[in-house]
Amino acid sequence: MRRTAYTLFLVVVIGVGLGRHAALAAGPAVEFLEEVFRQEDARRKRQQEKLARPAHPPVARPARPAADISDVTYAAPEQPKNADAATILVVGDEMAGGIAEGLRQTYAEDRSVKITPVTRQGVGIISGASTDWGALVREAMAEKAPAAIIVMFGFNDRQALIDGERIVEFRDPRWRDIYQARIDQFLGYFGALRTRLYWTGLPIMRAARDSEDSSFFDEIFKSRMFTASARFVDVWEGFADDEGKYVAIGPDINGNKRRLRKSDGINFTPAGNRKLAFFVDNTLKRDGAVSAAPLIAGLELPSRRDEQGTNRLPGSVAPSVPAAPIAALAPNYVGAVVQLTPLPFKPGAELATSPVNRDDFASRVLQRGDLAPTHVGRADHAQWPSPAAVVSRPPVGDEGRTLALRPTP
Repeated sequence: MRRTAYTLFLVVVIGVGLGRHAALAAGPAVEFLEEVFRQEDARRKRQQEKLARPAHPPVARPARPAADISDVTYAAPEQPKNADAATILVVGDEMAGGIAEGLRQTYAEDRSVKITPVTRQGVGIISGASTDWGALVREAMAEKAPAAIIVMFGFNDRQALIDGERIVEFRDPRWRDIYQARIDQFLGYFGALRTRLYWTGLPIMRAARDSEDSSFFDEIFKSRMFTASARFVDVWEGFADDEGKYVAIGPDINGNKRRLRKSDGINFTPAGNRKLAFFVDNTLKRDGAVSAAPLIAGLELPSRRDEQGTNRLPGSVAPSVPAAPIAALAPNYVGAVVQLTPLPFKPGAELATSPVNRDDFASRVLQRGDLAPTHVGRADHAQWPSPAAVVSRPPVGDEGRTLALRPTP
């Protein structure tokens, strides 16, 4: 009723204002206002029904994986090893296990190198009191003496020690003395072997306190390895940025962006293990602890063979001992070395140490600096005008004018 009265009031106002046109405008005005109120009622009704509906639980959407960052490394399947393959023994905790896995990928296709891990997760030199490292090492070396031994310990040893009836806290000066004695005892397991030993240092960690502990262990390892004539492998900078800060995502051994560390900020992902093993393997190759033959496997240098099938230069005598691997002479070997200047050889004579007069093409061009002969039409032919480009001129008439040449019908 109130709405109808309000509508009639508006109609009266419109009628008074419009005068004689009020009767004509009253009908359309009432229909217009009724339509406006009807739409408003419908809108309010939809809103009330929407509020009365039960709330739907939110749908959990799967997290979108990062397509450009991965911790996966791809390696060829490991090939069976030869019976006389050189053994690399890896001893230590779970980080040492990562080195062993990375080295397995490195030498997956090399039949001459075998990786033997002796690792235990969550233990160290003092934390693994129930682990007889001496027995484990002797068992691993019973079959064959290793060509190199890699050790990595430390991060699980961050705990107090018992010295008699006294408890010595971690990083106490007395704690350091006891720990150094434990390291010397551990190195004694390998004392009878004439084998290169490499102790891998701890990397930078995400937490500042953990990084301080890693640095504390690395100082001890460096001093003890120097005394024991062993090699300390420093991997700290390999997992830090240009400012020396911790990075979880960085370049792998191929330069691709990969996740190198796990979420705990301590351990390594598979890509990180591969990079950790990369630093160790470079040290092994640089020292000649393992053969670098896989770097040049299948490569044949340009040479001639004599009647016995021995590779040697023309006119040279057969060597009395096998030549050293090329990779041992050139660690950054990237391809075959091709001799451009032939050197003189005489049967039974030594290699000439001073240049001699030769009249071959290589000596004239590369030693004396003579220009190589050119051919007409080639880019380095600088004669101008080129004989091939000379065109006969058209005939000239008696009046000194050039006669027009017409094509032969």
